Amino acid sequence: MTKATEALKAESLETIRAMLPAGTDVYCIVRHVSASGMSRQISFHVVEAGQILNITYHVGNVLGYKMATDRAALKVGGAGMDMCFAVVYGLGRALFPDGYTLPAGQYGRNGNPSTHETDGGYALNSRQL
Repeated sequence: MTKATEALKAESLETIRAMLPAGTDVYCIVRHVSASGMSRQISFHVVEAGQILNITYHVGNVLGYKMATDRAALKVGGAGMDMCFAVVYGLGRALFPDGYTLPAGQYGRNGNPSTHETDGGYALNSRQL
């Protein structure tokens, strides 16, 4: 990874870390599916203060996905699973590498009563539009 790429990643990580506390819904729009079904172009959005914000560029920088500029979406390869969830899970892992504290009264995965979730991938909620 070049120094410029590392700088972009750090800047995007800082930007979206402020926008995405644990429990945030990240909305995904599948813009295109390849003819083979092996890749998708997906955009990512959040709602903040009543406005829909496109965070696709920052997600791509943090996770290393390339942009499909004709659709303002990320090129995501893979099949056989929910690729929107996979990207949002990866984003959660990047933002919360040491896990996160659960809101009062919430349980962790599989009903675990712990107040700390150790897998940051589950900090964000993937929602498809």
